[in-house]
Amino acid sequence: MFLIARSGYDSVCIDRREGAFPIKTFTLDVGTRRPLGAGAGGLALLLLLPDEEVDAIIAANAVRIGSYNKLTVPALLKALRRSRELGYALNDIHNTAA
Repeated sequence: MFLIARSGYDSVCIDRREGAFPIKTFTLDVGTRRPLGAGAGGLALLLLLPDEEVDAIIAANAVRIGSYNKLTVPALLKALRRSRELGYALNDIHNTAA
């Protein structure tokens, strides 16, 4: 489980806890920064922001976004629209081709 917070145009992992399951997959270390929208936590932080603010964040992060699992701006925008419709962040970027 990860606790993610916004820091400017980034999301930052500020805490993580491991569960009891014997296989551990830690995708983030505490202190890891990613552009907002990269990963489910960053996507969740974008969900309730006004469109103008989302546009500014994505424009500022456009160059960096591609370095995260081959994420593209169109795929991110599609995932954001889908997540807003669902009411929760769904990191399904690879199954929602732009």
